[in-house]
Amino acid sequence: MPVAETPDFLGAVWEPAAPTNFKPSARPSADQIIDRIVIHDIEGLALSAVRWFQNPKAQVSSHYVIDAQTGMVYQQVKERDVAWHAGDRITNTRSVGIEHGGYAYRPGFFSITQYEASAKLVRDISQRHNIPRDREHIIGHFEVPDTANPGKFGGRGGHTDPGPYWDWDYFMTLVRNDAKLPPNVSGIALLLPSSLLSYPGSPFVLRPGETVTATFRGANVLRNIPESAFTLTNHGDDMWLADRKDKQETERRKAGTVFLGTASGQDSRLAAADWISPRYVGSSADGDIAPGDSGKFAMSLRAPGDFLGEITEMFRLINVPPAPRQPVPFGDMITLSVRIDPWDITVPIPPALPSGWTPKTMPGGARVYWRKSVPGAKKGERTTPAPQPVVWETNLPLPGDWDVYVRFPGGSGRTAAASYAVNASVLQKTTLDQRTRGSGWRKVGRYRFETGGTVPASAGNTFASTLPGKPPVQATVILEADAVTPGVLAAGDLRFVGPFPAAGGSGTPK
Repeated sequence: MPVAETPDFLGAVWEPAAPTNFKPSARPSADQIIDRIVIHDIEGLALSAVRWFQNPKAQVSSHYVIDAQTGMVYQQVKERDVAWHAGDRITNTRSVGIEHGGYAYRPGFFSITQYEASAKLVRDISQRHNIPRDREHIIGHFEVPDTANPGKFGGRGGHTDPGPYWDWDYFMTLVRNDAKLPPNVSGIALLLPSSLLSYPGSPFVLRPGETVTATFRGANVLRNIPESAFTLTNHGDDMWLADRKDKQETERRKAGTVFLGTASGQDSRLAAADWISPRYVGSSADGDIAPGDSGKFAMSLRAPGDFLGEITEMFRLINVPPAPRQPVPFGDMITLSVRIDPWDITVPIPPALPSGWTPKTMPGGARVYWRKSVPGAKKGERTTPAPQPVVWETNLPLPGDWDVYVRFPGGSGRTAAASYAVNASVLQKTTLDQRTRGSGWRKVGRYRFETGGTVPASAGNTFASTLPGKPPVQATVILEADAVTPGVLAAGDLRFVGPFPAAGGSGTPK
């Protein structure tokens, strides 16, 4: 067996063929050019071909073998040497042969992983030997001339591989297209409504229903401020055609339009309203992108309203031709991890003082309402007039199940109890004992708030800019005091946390 050598293709595993199965040579040279790449299938598993080419009795070989499931590339013959793979001496001397695990007439063996590995290998071979990436120079075994039978093809024996289930359109689109991220990109950030940036490498934190813009963060950009769109460079041979809002001519559509979309081909859980579909973000904002040029692809992300937890999705450029041809993802991956935390909204105590109460500011700035006893009133006697209830009104960004908390300031002299009426989908009342010492948040309960209702202008709608086009979700909480015992009404700020997925739904409440 020959000594181990470094593979010509750096991604390959060196598994040398038996010396009796190929012809040592010194290609390329003036007498022996390399201007063809021949695509084969094995009619079996990749390792079966690898072992057969290592059998001295085989008298056949191929430069490369690619596994169907893993995309593993095995090199068995150096490209300078002549492998015996085509069944035609002339083709052998001028070509590089690539075998693929699978069967020509059995569907389902040629995987996307295998196509991508093969296309990457073909691009590498073609660049090193200056082979045009077209179907005249990248051929199937079935296109090799049969010199013993002029006018026939398939080499000696009339081979027909890789067969009718090899998708030449898909494969050649991969061969001719590649996209690279800028070399100075250190991470991806989210441009939040507040213009604050997340840290590269950490999940972006969004709230349910929130929409933001994802951007690149360049390592050498002044102040590390990101661009407002993803920049990708066309390292392939074909023009990246942008989607046109007007009617596109038939010939243009045949070549396929290039979109940024989900690498999986499935609908994204992060799809925003401005995407062209749940799996395609959009095409280049700069129009058509020629080979060697760069283009920007804008991306908004919207957190689903019924999920809490982390979502990781990968995006990629995708050439989308007309049916029945299938979309072809290509180039560098863009990985986004988004952690969806519940909204945490604090609503301050209403500034308007209800009748029957005197305001008081506690140490630390907390504001409470103080109900003094009426002069001459006996213990347990109802004070008159009864104090008016305290009403909080606000809008929530999304309907759903929300936890409601009230802040209790420190101090003593609190009334024994206060009744909170929550105007959710059904009016519900909860009574809290306020005599517990200490300060902090006390949970009132979990309530379902639905879309609808109105909120006074004084309450404001702080989510109008965050969730455009969404109707308001009214939340009203009424605090009714115990009118018998005078003292402190421990009513501070309210806090709404949510929405939480319904029982049995997706996500994990936090």
